[in-house]
Amino acid sequence: PNMSEEEETKRPSVMDPLPGHLFVEFSKDGGDGSSTKEKADSGLDVERKAGHDSSRIYLSKVEHPASAKLHVGDRLVALNGKSIESYGGDLDKIRQEFRHNNVVQLVVDPTTLK
Repeated sequence: PNMSEEEETKRPSVMDPLPGHLFVEFSKDGGDGSSTKEKADSGLDVERKAGHDSSRIYLSKVEHPASAKLHVGDRLVALNGKSIESYGGDLDKIRQEFRHNNVVQLVVDPTTLK
């Protein structure tokens, strides 16, 4: 089914935060967003929490250059245009995504603020 461009823009992106969620974008070392900086550390790491749904992925480390808006314990909702569910719970795939792009875009559920 072909959608007109107008209909296309109405469909919400996984990167559109829901109420209570937060969209965060940061660059690992300045520079432009399309370059890849495999060596630059995002300052982020992820974990699953015992006793929680295995599809729920949380930030376990937030260090420079990651945005100050992120906190350890925030639940990842989406990363670089893909829902966290689409990574199939693969923490290594998520870490690779953190490493691969210079600009990291996340949607998080800021659990620490509740």
